[in-house]
Amino acid sequence: MPEQLATDIAGTISRTGALVHETISAAIVLGPEHARLFAAAGWSKDDLKRFMYEHAVCTPAELAAAGKDALSRKTRWRLPAGHPDAVPGEPKDPGAAVRMLNSPAAVQVIVAGAGNAGVSAVVETFGPRGGPAATVRVEEKNA
Repeated sequence: MPEQLATDIAGTISRTGALVHETISAAIVLGPEHARLFAAAGWSKDDLKRFMYEHAVCTPAELAAAGKDALSRKTRWRLPAGHPDAVPGEPKDPGAAVRMLNSPAAVQVIVAGAGNAGVSAVVETFGPRGGPAATVRVEEKNA
């Protein structure tokens, strides 16, 4: 099911270890087997990006448990609410969803790897937070 795989990938994007800034940007490197699964279900790269934007979330309680429930007044980096530079960064409702991505454009989708393994990866890009990444298409030349 593409929704299950996409939910698993969104969980990787929303892990608190990668969340050092107010939001993050990420590249999803889909193995060909996973790319074929999404394509067979009619998902485009833009569909996957939108799913990540909607589902890569944490609750304020999860952020507090990781010491990332506030933002630095100067840098917008995540830090504990008790830090002297902290400004409140999240809703007070402990069940509220806090988006880790500020737009679908914060996600790049790449297909790479062996065609016989269901392996994909998420890479923290440290790029623009929500804007289009600085990328260039690389064409393979036949020898």
